[in-house]
Amino acid sequence: MNTAGVKNLERLVAAEPPLFMGILNTTPDSFSDGGEFTEPEAAAAHAETLMRAGAAIIDIGGESTGPGSSAVNAEEEWRRVEGAVAAISNRCILSIDTFKSDVAERALKLGAAVVNDVSALRYDPRMGQVAAEHNAYVVLMHSKELDDSPHASQLERAFSDVINDTTEFLERAVERAVSAGIERNKIIIDPGMGKFVSADPEISWEIVARLDELKRSLPFPILLSASRKGFLGGAVSQRDPISQLLHLAAIAKGAKIIRTHNVAMLSEFFGAWKRLKMV
Repeated sequence: MNTAGVKNLERLVAAEPPLFMGILNTTPDSFSDGGEFTEPEAAAAHAETLMRAGAAIIDIGGESTGPGSSAVNAEEEWRRVEGAVAAISNRCILSIDTFKSDVAERALKLGAAVVNDVSALRYDPRMGQVAAEHNAYVVLMHSKELDDSPHASQLERAFSDVINDTTEFLERAVERAVSAGIERNKIIIDPGMGKFVSADPEISWEIVARLDELKRSLPFPILLSASRKGFLGGAVSQRDPISQLLHLAAIAKGAKIIRTHNVAMLSEFFGAWKRLKMV
C-alpha cells in the first residue's frame, strides 16, 4: 500500500475544496472510452493528463460494469490494469475500481490507496478484510440488489423514498465495512447514479437534488459520479458539459469527491463557479 498516498488523501479529505477523481478505464468495452487506454503506456500518459488537469485521485478499472458489459475473471481484470497500476501508483493517489478482492489486494500491494467497490462489499466477502489489512480507503456505492453480478442493469426498482432507501442501504454497507475491520474515517459513500440505481432517469436527478439530505444523515465524505451516464440523455460524446453542471450541483449539495472522465472541463467549470462566488 502507498502509505504516503493514504496520508495525502487524509489531508485532502479534511481540507475544504472538493476533490476530483479522474476515471482511467483500461477496458476494451467501457461505454465511453473502451479500448483507448488498454496499453500501459497510453494509460500512464492519460493519468498524467488527468493529474495536470486537476485530478487528486486516479481511479483505474479493468472491468466495465455498465449495462450489457461482459464479466471477466480476476486474472484477466488484473492483466488489464497491472501495467498501469505499476506505472502510476507512486506518482498519484491511486484508486482501484474493482469488486474482486484478488484484484484489490494486488493493486494495494503495488501502491493503491483506495478500493472503489461498486458492490459495497456485497459481492466478495473477502474484500472488506483485504481493505482493512492494507488500511485502505473504501468507496461504498449504493446500487440495486445483486442478482449474480454487480454490473448495472435495465431492471426497474421501486423506492419508498429515494434518499431514505439510499441512506438505509449505505448504513448497512458501513456496518459491513466496520465489521470487517475498516476504520470509519476510511469510509467514503457513493449514492450511485444511472442504471446502477434505476432505469428511471428521474431517480438519479432526484438523488443529486436531495444530496444534502444524505449528507445530513450519514457523516462520511460523499463521492458522486454522473460522468457521461445515459440518464443525462443525448450522445455519449456530448455529455461532458451536462455532466459537469450536475457535478457542480452535487458539490453545492455537499459532495466531497467528484469522479469524472473530463477533469479538465470540471476544473474549468468549477473555477468559473468559484469566481462567481457560488461556492
